[in-house]
Amino acid sequence: MVNIIYIHGLYSSPKKEKLAILEAFSDKLYAPQLDYEQNQSIFPELLSACVAQDIHYIVGSSAGGLMGYWLAKHLGCQALLFNPALNSLHRRPDIELLKEKAPTATDYFLNVILGAKDEQVPPLETQTYLKAHEPESRYLIDWQPKLAHSIDLETFRMACEKYLPNTAKV
Repeated sequence: MVNIIYIHGLYSSPKKEKLAILEAFSDKLYAPQLDYEQNQSIFPELLSACVAQDIHYIVGSSAGGLMGYWLAKHLGCQALLFNPALNSLHRRPDIELLKEKAPTATDYFLNVILGAKDEQVPPLETQTYLKAHEPESRYLIDWQPKLAHSIDLETFRMACEKYLPNTAKV
């Protein structure tokens, strides 16, 4: 049984085409519509929802990748993160407050897709952040030389097929 949460980016929403791909890998898919600018309690709400829904795998993009990064560390699960906005921590007071209660999970793993042409979330900054804050055994960076910030459907599908657990529905 694999329960997945999909966390969209800042000015985005859960796209039905991406949800259809994720449904093939999950027994239960949770994909909330989030308002990052109005709701300053998104992270604790997502953390509670993940616990309540017994989430095993996190997929997130950009701001959703930032949320997914911290959720994986708190929950001790795997994550597939597309261009995660890891250097945007100062914009999320809800995460900053939780840093005071540092995550204790040691069994998380991060598959990080970085677009070499991303101009919104500089990929080298993300790589530097991971090197400074994570043991090398906790993450894998998959560089996509033609990818910018937006995640096209083919890249999304390829990454899901490569990194998500196969539940024999694919």
